[in-house]
Amino acid sequence: MKRILFLFVSFVFFATLISSAAMAEEQRLWARENLWNPNEIDWVDTSKCKKDPPYTFGFSNAGLTNPWTVLMQRQAEWEASKHPELIKKMIVTDAQGKADKQINDVEDLYAKGIDILLTRAVTESGLDPIITRLYKQGLPVITISKGIKSDNYSCFVAPSNIAYGRIQGVWLAQMLNGKGNILILAGWAGAGSVVDRYKGHKEALSQYPGIKVLDRQYTQYSTSKGKEIMQAMIQSYGDKIDGVLCDSGMQAAGAVEAMHEAGMKVPITGDPLNAFLCRVQKWGFPAVSVGYPVSMGSDAVKLGLNILQGIPVPFNFNPPRLILTTHDTADVRTDVPWSSVANPKLGDSWYLPYTLPEEWLPK
Repeated sequence: MKRILFLFVSFVFFATLISSAAMAEEQRLWARENLWNPNEIDWVDTSKCKKDPPYTFGFSNAGLTNPWTVLMQRQAEWEASKHPELIKKMIVTDAQGKADKQINDVEDLYAKGIDILLTRAVTESGLDPIITRLYKQGLPVITISKGIKSDNYSCFVAPSNIAYGRIQGVWLAQMLNGKGNILILAGWAGAGSVVDRYKGHKEALSQYPGIKVLDRQYTQYSTSKGKEIMQAMIQSYGDKIDGVLCDSGMQAAGAVEAMHEAGMKVPITGDPLNAFLCRVQKWGFPAVSVGYPVSMGSDAVKLGLNILQGIPVPFNFNPPRLILTTHDTADVRTDVPWSSVANPKLGDSWYLPYTLPEEWLPK
């Protein structure tokens, strides 16, 4: 009897510890997401969306056009698989970077009777009319990473792209001591994330009148395109180039390679694509990486479950991001050493960090 009592007390003790640890982690997550938010959290009343499970989720992805989109989608699929009692299935479509195909994909998902739509818009304006119509008809919508023109959705999941651009712009300007010529290599023309990151770039650079933009071109978030465009820019501008502002690690990885082959080494910005992190580390480039977590795919599914259970959600959900620098500046400092994240043993296509278990990692 004493042994049984001891075991029971031990079980309760450890269960309490685990529960307390989980609650503490939730509290810290809330703090990381909201502590530096200068505004009140705009909570969305989702009581009208409440319905009984199981649910069917629809996910209209702009396209599996780069490593980030693949890992982010896997995060969403993995999260959905963890809730079989609540989520009956998740139907995923790939718009292949085509706005007209995405409109058809969304129409098809709605016809299949989805309870909620998760979406990454190919362009801000292209998807806005159909999302607005379905949202006003009562379909809950979560936009991930790239938004639409209007605010006709339930929740937008992404760390601020404008802040992302500001951080990159400030770091580069301060690395150049406020004076020099730079190039900008952007992602997709018209994509919401690209539009907002450029807003942040312009805001930051406006504070440094000694910085001149020599050229800005789109790279379709492609490493090969980034290298090709950077090679052409080196031919055009040569030693006039003092820095390179890339709004993602995809084209930044190509740009670093082009500069290395040309014997050029100037400060460059990107994000935590392993190809970019490792090339910067291998060849000793000054760089900053502004995180854009693939785990927002998981976040979107969790928020979707809250919406369908009538639990309020924030209109803007800001996942915490990781900042890496090879060289700190006055206002942009690294969260952890660059070498602790760059992993030469992984392939070029990994975005770090991620939370997927090994069996869910893309092959």
